[in-house]
Amino acid sequence: PCKFGRKYKYNGLTYIVSWSKKKEITCYANAFKMKKVNIPGKMLEHAYVAKKRVEQDPSCWKSNTVIVVDTSGSMRESDVWGASSRLNAVWLCVALDFIAHRLESGNAGPYDVISVVFMGEQGHTAIKLAPTTWQLYNNIVDQYNNRNLMAKGHGFYIPSLKIAQKILTCNKSSSCALSLIFMSDGRPSDLSSKDSILESVEALGKKFG
Repeated sequence: PCKFGRKYKYNGLTYIVSWSKKKEITCYANAFKMKKVNIPGKMLEHAYVAKKRVEQDPSCWKSNTVIVVDTSGSMRESDVWGASSRLNAVWLCVALDFIAHRLESGNAGPYDVISVVFMGEQGHTAIKLAPTTWQLYNNIVDQYNNRNLMAKGHGFYIPSLKIAQKILTCNKSSSCALSLIFMSDGRPSDLSSKDSILESVEALGKKFG
């Protein structure tokens, strides 16, 4: 029981129904549980050395990825299996697919740097040039479990694009692969036309050939 009626869990969903059990009040997906990994001391030492090198010598970078995350109000929707909201589903994807899987498969390491930028009226850099390590994974798990970020407001593309451009162009090395990833569920909230956003993306693409 809960204060709104009766609560039932079935097939990954939680249902709230009336006391008479004749009316569904709401339902939502049950959140997938993520646990932090235990990092041995030797691995921590190697990660620390790599982090210092990444900060001091951009020529050692193998890749530079910026992930732009939509944090607008629509990301509160609970329609993704295994996640309590669309925004939490983003954290799951980043932690499990983009960090853990690539570390375990050997497709990424500490010289592959990752930044996370939140959409908003001004845009906000949540993670900047972080090496791909299990420490970063644990950081994302903390964000996910503690639900430090709430989805609200509007999703503006252009401010976050400008931030992403600065991050992607901070390393001039031709041997550093560049990636820009947008994780959004809807249309831009920018007052400017869709053409302006496309022009911004095209201009950014031309800079990198």
